[in-house]
Amino acid sequence: MRIVSFTEARNGLKSVLDGVVNDADCT
Repeated sequence: MRIVSFTEARNGLKSVLDGVVNDADCT
């Protein structure tokens, strides 16, 4: 259960980082 939560949290963080990178590229 903890491993799944950690994976989901890491994926969520990666998505946020990707979003920031995309915004930077667009700008």
